[in-house]
Amino acid sequence: MDFGLSKKVAVITGADGGIGKAIARAFLAEDAQVAAIGHQRKRIDETARELSENGGRVEPFVADLTDARSVTHLTQAVLERFGTVHVLVNAAGGVGKFAGFDKLTDEDWHKDIELNLMTAVRATRAFLPAMRKQKWGRVISIASESGVQPDADIPNYNAAKAALIAFGKSISKAYAVDGVLVNSVSPAFIRTPLVDRMLQERADNEGTRRSKRS
Repeated sequence: MDFGLSKKVAVITGADGGIGKAIARAFLAEDAQVAAIGHQRKRIDETARELSENGGRVEPFVADLTDARSVTHLTQAVLERFGTVHVLVNAAGGVGKFAGFDKLTDEDWHKDIELNLMTAVRATRAFLPAMRKQKWGRVISIASESGVQPDADIPNYNAAKAALIAFGKSISKAYAVDGVLVNSVSPAFIRTPLVDRMLQERADNEGTRRSKRS
């Protein structure tokens, strides 16, 4: 099936592992050009080399999406390299602290809001002008089932993902007129290093052993 992505430029945040890396691989399989964003130089360079083994153009970029100045530098670098951006996938995120409500501090809440909401806000704000200018763009944020049906644990993460979904719905209504379509995807548990860490922390907290089976 042709998704019409050939030669389109896709910016993937959190592309150095887990869901983001898999998304970057899928875009390359559709002959898209990929700007792979990570926060560690060695890791994102290794990821880019691995992803390019099967062909396709993938360029690694390093940015701290919790820092507005870093995002500004990232935007300039990506646009200088590719000229424009057609698709943005906000896949960066994570759980700052896996705990129940009574164990969370204000700092824990702020960290998850930064990781899961504000990283997407900054990236979208950075690349949206190029999409609006060309009257075509797609913004996809990787939210979570936890943002729709929250668990009893990690309310910090649940609330941040719910906010991410609301953010996407809001800007989808604002910029559809410019040809920019905005959607959120809310997967359930996917076996990634992040989920493995969460499950291990839960097992440690409960004093139980976690099964090694997939």
